[in-house]
Amino acid sequence: MLIGLLFPLGACSGLTPSSELLRVDPPQASLSEPCRFAVRLPNRDLSQSETERFWIEDRRRLAECRGKQAGLAEWAVNVSQAVADASE
Repeated sequence: MLIGLLFPLGACSGLTPSSELLRVDPPQASLSEPCRFAVRLPNRDLSQSETERFWIEDRRRLAECRGKQAGLAEWAVNVSQAVADASE
């Protein structure tokens, strides 16, 4: 029964020649790496300089993560556009 279902699928391949021309590259590996966690604070009172240092590092990690998300979003938009253009 399964073989009978596969034959009609083969007939459809000739109807979409543009699918053979579409090549989608994966996103840059650095964009798909997980974001670093927030800074872990020690369980004690912090000095002013420690507070500033931890805050700066935390902001840096958030900005890095935001950049990765923006890069992945741009990649997804480009892939969607390429698929749309190929189907025209």
